[in-house]
Amino acid sequence: MAQPSTPPVPPPPNQPPSGDQPVEAPAAAVPTAARPVREWTVLGAGIAAVIGSFMPWGKVSAPILGTVTVSGVDGSDGWITAGLGLVLVVYAGMSLRGQRTPMAVPVLAVLAALGLLGVGVWKIVDLQATEVISTRVAAPIGATRALHP
Repeated sequence: MAQPSTPPVPPPPNQPPSGDQPVEAPAAAVPTAARPVREWTVLGAGIAAVIGSFMPWGKVSAPILGTVTVSGVDGSDGWITAGLGLVLVVYAGMSLRGQRTPMAVPVLAVLAALGLLGVGVWKIVDLQATEVISTRVAAPIGATRALHP
């Protein structure tokens, strides 16, 4: 008659295996590629772009008019940046969930990021130029030449 076989028992902790005892493999380290730093960065940038679209972009103070604040969505530029930020959020969300995406999705995300960069640089330059012009116009006659030779 055949005797029933018993499964091997692992050795107690801090004791080397002997005979038919199995050897347990050490835990493998998580590779750095498994940490989706890029995707989290893109997600953060997309969220910042969407939130920043609704925040103030400029502030003008005048003695008679008071202070006027302009947000991004007061014009079309803020809606454009909100849409581009949303593209980044969707791409990062798909990547973090491990979904396979067509090649067009990462390309659209790169184009959205470049579009956000372009709008940001353009608005900064535009607002600084407007600030210089407004200080020259708002100065009393004769003071402009003294302030800006």
